[in-house]
Amino acid sequence: LDAKAEEWLEHGLLQIEREQFKAIRLVHASGPSVEISRPDKDGAWVLAGGGQVNSAALEELLRQAGKLDFVKLGDPGATPAALGRAKVTRVELELFDKRIYRLTIGEVTPGKEGNNFATAEAALDSSVTDEALRKTVDEFNQRFKNRMLAVYDFEVKPFLMARKDYVQAK
Repeated sequence: LDAKAEEWLEHGLLQIEREQFKAIRLVHASGPSVEISRPDKDGAWVLAGGGQVNSAALEELLRQAGKLDFVKLGDPGATPAALGRAKVTRVELELFDKRIYRLTIGEVTPGKEGNNFATAEAALDSSVTDEALRKTVDEFNQRFKNRMLAVYDFEVKPFLMARKDYVQAK
């Protein structure tokens, strides 16, 4: 084929229904981390460290986490730092079926042009025996692990927001 892989490759990174999310953790390079979780699918979301969850910010985070796409593939083995994205946020998306998706997002340096870059991998609690889930995690990792992915700024914006943005104003 003459076309580059990113021209014909499916660009969907994550496709997760909102009700599947159990917890979201954002560990920023600078500033406090953010952890939002709920005890069950019908439970209220709780912000670790106190404060009422800003529902609009949470909804945007869940929406983007549930349908995250990438623009193009980066070079194999590239790192955010090598691409000029030294400020890194680590994201962990925990699902009720015991899957965990981990993203590392390298932010565009303020004042510079270009996309953010991310890496992605999936894990599964060792207690899970469901072969279909194991296959889903393995296929995800075969496709994305150790690959740098260019992602649009607007798609990762909720992941890069500070803890204060997730606290409801009084």
